[in-house]
Amino acid sequence: MGIKKTISRVFKLLYKEFSLIKGDKRALFMALVLPPLIISAFGLLGSVSNAQSMPIKCAAVTYDSLEFYYSEYNETYYNASWDQVFIEMLNNSQFNRLQMIEFYNASLDPYAMHNARVALANDKVNLIILIPTEFTEGIELGFPVIIDAIPDGSNVQNVQSSLNLLFDAIFKFLNTNNITPQFNIATDPVFGVPQNSNETMAWASTISLPFLVIGSSLVLTILSVVNEKPIPRLLITPAKKSEILAAKYIANAVLMIAQCVLIVTFASIFGLYVAGSMLNLFIALFITGFYGMCIGMLISTISGTETQANQLLVAVFLIMILLSGMFIPVENMNIILQIIAYGLPFVYGVPLISEIAFKAKGFTDISIFWNLTTLIILCIGIILLTYLIFRLKRKEV
Repeated sequence: MGIKKTISRVFKLLYKEFSLIKGDKRALFMALVLPPLIISAFGLLGSVSNAQSMPIKCAAVTYDSLEFYYSEYNETYYNASWDQVFIEMLNNSQFNRLQMIEFYNASLDPYAMHNARVALANDKVNLIILIPTEFTEGIELGFPVIIDAIPDGSNVQNVQSSLNLLFDAIFKFLNTNNITPQFNIATDPVFGVPQNSNETMAWASTISLPFLVIGSSLVLTILSVVNEKPIPRLLITPAKKSEILAAKYIANAVLMIAQCVLIVTFASIFGLYVAGSMLNLFIALFITGFYGMCIGMLISTISGTETQANQLLVAVFLIMILLSGMFIPVENMNIILQIIAYGLPFVYGVPLISEIAFKAKGFTDISIFWNLTTLIILCIGIILLTYLIFRLKRKEV
C-alpha cells in the first residue's frame, strides 16, 4: 500500500514537473532547439571546409647549390638540381594544399633564413620548408636526406596539418620522380576519418558534444528547485523530499533522452563519423549530460535566489572548461587542481565519446568502462549530496 501511494505521489509530481518545464520556454529552447541548431550550423560549415580546405602558405629555403659535383667521376657536373625540381612542383601547386608564397636561395642570399622567419612572424606564411646542403647529392647517391619543417607554433591547429601536408608532398615528390624508396602511403590514418565523411565535424565532436549536453542540462535544471514559489510550501507538502527530488530527476532525464536523440540524429544527418555503435554513443552522451543535470540540481538546491543560481552556473561552467584538460593537461596540474579536475565530467566525457566514435570501442573495453563507471559514481554522489542538502532545508511558512 505504501509503495502504491509513493508511486501515485511521484506521478502527480511528475505531471507538475512536466507542466513547469513546458512553461519554461527559455529552458526548452536551450535544451531541445539550440543543440540541433548548433550541430546543423557546425555541420554545414564543416562541409564547406571539407570542400574548400584552406591551403597552408609556405616559404621554401634551399641551401642546395645550383650545380652538382659527382666525386666518383672527377670532372662530371649535373646541371639539374633536385631542390629545383621539388620547388618547381611546389610552385605549380602539385602538392595538395601546400601553397608556396616565398622562395629563398641561401646559396646566393646569406639572409635567406632570416627573411623566411620574418615572413613567418608577420603571418605571411604558416610553414618554412628547409632544403639542406647536398640535397641533390644525397638523392643521386642514395644517401638519406632530411628536409626540415618549421611551422608557426602560435597556431596549434595548423602545426599538425602543416607537417602532414609536407609528409605527403615528400612522398609525392619521390613517386613522381621515381626516386627510391618507392612506395605509397595510405591517405587515411589509423583511427582516422574516411574521406567521404565530414572530417571537421568528426574531430570537433569529441569536444562539442559533451559541451552541448552538459551546458544545456545545466541551464535546464539550475532553477528546478530554487524557482519553486514559495519554497516553504514545497518543503511541507505531503510528498516526501525524496519523492520530490525523484520526480525532478525523472522529468529532466526524460528531456535529456529527447535531447540526446536530437543531437545524435542531427549529427548523423550532417556527417558525424562514428566507427562504433550509435547506441553506445547515445548512452555516453546521456550519462555525460546526466552529470550536468545533477550539478544543475545541486546548484538549484544550494541557491537561495535565481540570481545566485545563475551566478553559480557561470562559475561552475568556467571551472569545468578551465580544468577540462583542453588548455593544460590534467597530469601537469598541481595535485589540488587534479583532484578537482577528476571530479568534473570533461576528463571522462571527451575520451569516452572519442574512443567510441573513432576506435569503435564498446563498454566492455576497460578504458570505456572506467570512464563510464566513474561518471555514474560521481552522479550518484552528487544526487546523495543534493538530497542531504534538500533534506536539511528549514521548513518555514
